[in-house]
Amino acid sequence: MAMTPLAVLSTRFLQQQSGFDSARVGYNQKKTELSDIRQVIASTHDKKRAAAEQAVLDDKGWRKRFRKAKGALTPEMQDLHTQRIIKRELVNEYEGLLSELSDEQEEAMLSACSAARSYDQKHRTILRTYSEMTLEIALEKASSLIRAVALRIHAQSRLGHDEHQFQNNNLCARDPRSIVMQEIMQALLARADSYPLNTKDDPILDAIGLYGPDFSGLDQTLINSPAARTKLAEEIAARKKVKAAEEA
Repeated sequence: MAMTPLAVLSTRFLQQQSGFDSARVGYNQKKTELSDIRQVIASTHDKKRAAAEQAVLDDKGWRKRFRKAKGALTPEMQDLHTQRIIKRELVNEYEGLLSELSDEQEEAMLSACSAARSYDQKHRTILRTYSEMTLEIALEKASSLIRAVALRIHAQSRLGHDEHQFQNNNLCARDPRSIVMQEIMQALLARADSYPLNTKDDPILDAIGLYGPDFSGLDQTLINSPAARTKLAEEIAARKKVKAAEEA
């Protein structure tokens, strides 16, 4: 027994749902990873700035004491000098850490944008399938509308003698079905344009989302351009190769 159009659409929807859910979970995970790295970078910048400011203050204080002591290096002064060196090196370490974190952030951005593209594509696909299902369900319940359409086509098909002559002799003449369909489409579209579309009382649509996912904070070029993602991936791989060779 052949499946009904609604059954076909329902099967397709269920097949798409698991992929959509996985894409959403994957995107949220990658977005969280990117957010975490950004927070670490911001925190590291603050620590570096604080360490640099403290190093400047320590330098000024040590020089003042050194000059006051006429260059005498007491154990205390030597210890303070060592602390100065350590703090300056700490600033350099923060700088090196920020460089590594910047690379990690770029890689996380690439992963998040790849996941975002997949999520967006699957969202559009499942939303369109669900809209087809909704339309099919509405048509199955639209017996009064279908009767009215059938009657309208029948009425338009009842041509008088002059109308028959016009239909037969005029290449631009439109058949009754096309006239009725234009009337229906104009009426439906006018109502659809002013319809307050939302997810109220529709848990499935609410779960899918009426609009596309929010990709604020991501690189839109990387989301939209496979070539840009490939180029960045190659650059990241090349940098990793150079770094591995340097550390070997």
